[in-house]
Amino acid sequence: MRFFTLLPLLSFFLSSSLRAGASPSSSDLNTPSNFNSKRASAHLSRRHGDGSLSSPHTGLSAFSRRATAKISTYSGPLKGQATWYGNDGSGGACSLPGRSSDLKFAAFSGAKWDNSANCGACVRVTGPNGVIDVQIIDECPECAAGSLDLSTSAFSKIAPISRGVVPITWEFISCVSAGLEKGSVSVVWKSGSSAYWMAIQVRGAAFPVQSIAIRAATSATYTNLKREDYNYFSATSGMGNGPFVVLVRYQNGSKTIIKNVKLNSIVEDD
Repeated sequence: MRFFTLLPLLSFFLSSSLRAGASPSSSDLNTPSNFNSKRASAHLSRRHGDGSLSSPHTGLSAFSRRATAKISTYSGPLKGQATWYGNDGSGGACSLPGRSSDLKFAAFSGAKWDNSANCGACVRVTGPNGVIDVQIIDECPECAAGSLDLSTSAFSKIAPISRGVVPITWEFISCVSAGLEKGSVSVVWKSGSSAYWMAIQVRGAAFPVQSIAIRAATSATYTNLKREDYNYFSATSGMGNGPFVVLVRYQNGSKTIIKNVKLNSIVEDD
């Protein structure tokens, strides 16, 4: 008799265990990702227009969770929120120039940083009062998925600075069409690059870089470089003294072959 009295309890615990192991519902999948606190950078020390360090926003399913996703697969325009964080674009997480001449820059959400995959991308932002084209040159570690943190100057073109946080729609565009790049690409070497360790970055393109492969000019075999979180592509064992041929693939599916690239021909100033 004691055995039968335990049956309801056993049934209850089995049912609870099955529910606990069930797949997440669609509403669970739509919640924003947790921010990576270890990704804190100089951007964290800059105050936003609303006086805070966060931008509330819900996740956008149009974004890929993988760095291999191409911009051409994104649906758009996308909805989000914009904040502002000042006009000093130097020292950004993308290791790109700070656009001090036109202040048309933005920081991309750390929740969708994707190992710097969107660095160098240009986006068209539409706000309550206007439209502005900006380039992604930094990370906003604390910004929610879909949010953009604009320069103060860029924010002022779409809304009063006093607003602090505004709803926006935005979409990826060609940097050349936007007048933010000329399309003539150059290879920049990371300071400290040598025959035994090297890292390069490609600047000036219409679209952000998807991948980079490199070979010695005397070789027919390319070596794929590793994408770093700071928007350089590295070969930890080096590639020799060169000269090199660099194969660049962009996120819109196009590619460029750059020939006769000399070691440390252009070096980033640290």
